[in-house]
Amino acid sequence: MKINWDDHSKPGKYHALLNALTGEWNFIGKYWPEGPGKPAATDEGIASAKWVNDGRFVQLEGSGTQMQMPFSFISLIGYSNIRQVYTSVWSDNSSTAFFIAKGVLNSQTNQINFLGLSDDPMEKVTDKMWKVVLSIESDQHFRFDYFDVSGDQELKLFVLDFQKKA
Repeated sequence: MKINWDDHSKPGKYHALLNALTGEWNFIGKYWPEGPGKPAATDEGIASAKWVNDGRFVQLEGSGTQMQMPFSFISLIGYSNIRQVYTSVWSDNSSTAFFIAKGVLNSQTNQINFLGLSDDPMEKVTDKMWKVVLSIESDQHFRFDYFDVSGDQELKLFVLDFQKKA
């Protein structure tokens, strides 16, 4: 089967959904240091997102605190016309590893469910399976929910909740 490169290289309707991520943001991070069912701890930060590579990817960069320590991150999120999945690469200052994932859109909920592999420095495990749910609530609000799915049960680890700056 021959692929028409022009058709597959242009941003389309699935890229357009990501436009809601662009802009200047405040975020709150929530995590559960004492485990599930215990009180959550929170941190804050700021982020900026913009289109790069002629509208093919959204680049999200942010900084703040996580677990009361300096935290910075960068991410690229896009849609692969050839594979017909969303793609994401994430890097932050808590590790030297990338989180690389592929995701599928639930168009009824505006959620992209990503699954991917990354190393876990706390557990000294490589290629650990993670799930990240990107919920696009509106052009004023989105969030990432992070889950450990490497064991028998899905365990929510933390949330990054973004509100657009006024």
